[in-house]
Amino acid sequence: MPEEEIDLRDYINVVFKRKKVILTVLFVSVAVTAIVSFLSPRVYKISMILEPPSQVTDVGEKVYLDSPVNMKAAVEGGTFNPRIIKALSLITKRPLKFKVSQPKKLEILKISIEREEEKVKDGIRILNQLLKHLSETYYDKLEFVRNNIEREISIVSSDIGTKNNNVKSREKMLKILGERESELISEIEGTKYRKKLQDRDILLASYINQIGKQLVDVKIEEEEIRISIKNLQSQIGKLQLKIESLNAKKDRINDVRLIQEPMVSSSPIRPKKRQNIAIAMVLGVMLGVFIAFLQEFWEKTRHISPE
Repeated sequence: MPEEEIDLRDYINVVFKRKKVILTVLFVSVAVTAIVSFLSPRVYKISMILEPPSQVTDVGEKVYLDSPVNMKAAVEGGTFNPRIIKALSLITKRPLKFKVSQPKKLEILKISIEREEEKVKDGIRILNQLLKHLSETYYDKLEFVRNNIEREISIVSSDIGTKNNNVKSREKMLKILGERESELISEIEGTKYRKKLQDRDILLASYINQIGKQLVDVKIEEEEIRISIKNLQSQIGKLQLKIESLNAKKDRINDVRLIQEPMVSSSPIRPKKRQNIAIAMVLGVMLGVFIAFLQEFWEKTRHISPE
């Protein structure tokens, strides 16, 4: 135990003895780090938030036409980089590097790019161009879904047109039957009048019965046509509701949605001056202590003569 205490005191004595060396190394490391940090260009992060293309079902459930994972892989993999560079006529030695994250496991993506202070506007242009290419990528898929709905609407509209024509045709028949009914009623009234004048009971009564049967048949046919018209109108109403539902379904198809426009971070993300200086102080102390002990060891071994 005493030997350990002596060794510890020796270490402390070396530190105090070589404190100038330690402080010099500390000062140099902090000064160099501070100069480099202050002279380094300030780098900002530009970010935007997107939602993948989606479609809302009739029950209100949102179905995504592509997953955030696939979109993330495409963006980070550089799929759109050549088109962005060409569209913006960018001159860059390094490939565009996007950072993509999925905040809180939501079905959205936060896409970021880092740019030096004088190139912040370029960063905003790059993100906007990326959004444009993402939208173009899913355009065909979205148009395919919309066109399918349009075809279905066209078929239903054609069916409505056919049923409307059937209604008009039956209404014309109803009008003709109405006129025939009026004629039969007039014929019956006229026959009854002649019966009184001529007193031909048997023949006129038989004729009146025949006209009465015709009148009943006409009324039955009229009723059947009215029922068929009501059925057709009910079917037309249901088909019109279906068209409204299809139009609403088409309107619920969403392209890549921009939730947050490209925004620049309020402060630079690099260099982190305070953090760099704190690390430099720790490393400076460690390096200074190491040099101090190395110097002490060198002086002791140099003065020891060989046996």
